[in-house]
Amino acid sequence: MARHGGEPEGADGAPRKHRASQRVRRIRRRILLPILTWFGAPIYWLISSTWRVQLTSKDPEAIKILKESGALGIFWHGRSLPAVRCLRRFNLAVLVSPSADGQLSMALLRGLRIPVVEGSSSRGGARAIKEMMKTLSGGASVAITPDGPRGPMHSMTDGVPFLGHRTGYPILPIGIAVSRSWRMASWDRFTVPKPFSRILVVVGAPIVVDPEFDEQQVRSSTPAIREALIDVEQEAARTMGLELEE
Repeated sequence: MARHGGEPEGADGAPRKHRASQRVRRIRRRILLPILTWFGAPIYWLISSTWRVQLTSKDPEAIKILKESGALGIFWHGRSLPAVRCLRRFNLAVLVSPSADGQLSMALLRGLRIPVVEGSSSRGGARAIKEMMKTLSGGASVAITPDGPRGPMHSMTDGVPFLGHRTGYPILPIGIAVSRSWRMASWDRFTVPKPFSRILVVVGAPIVVDPEFDEQQVRSSTPAIREALIDVEQEAARTMGLELEE
């Protein structure tokens, strides 16, 4: 059966094309999950050990905060793979969506012995906040991909400023540029650095969401945080002599 002027529908009313895409994703997850669980970490360390990483910031306090006192570090979802290597030197946990795709990320992160907080920047509830506060109060930082897990690319919900507001910890925008990489045909143009690539990490100035802000004021801070993250990403790209991404 077909909708008028639309795609053919299946028995459950869902477009067949969409259902087929869902099946492909399920099959891909079933294949990738055991691979990442058993082989992901050693393969990752083998390749990433060849990367040459540089960490910089115009604000000396930013890196000090990341190292010593805890923060909410944000970077784009498409930069997750180089980010893990670059930021593992810090006491860091990663906020991962409890979605089916999030299970793939968890498998790799746990193989790399990187702590995981289950939740997301837009949802996850009191339990995720409680786990984040344990991590942050212990002096660690929490890494967040504000456009994950489904995009659109370089989008940001109000979840990030609300997490900053509720936890009281600063938000650190982290821009990442890779000299040579493969780019996947995914919504986030996922970046896979090639062996012996140069990676530049630019940490922006800390952003504090005033705890006295009301809900509307917190929401209104979202565009400025997004722009700060775009700025450091573009700074990293310019420094590396790469084309700027939209």
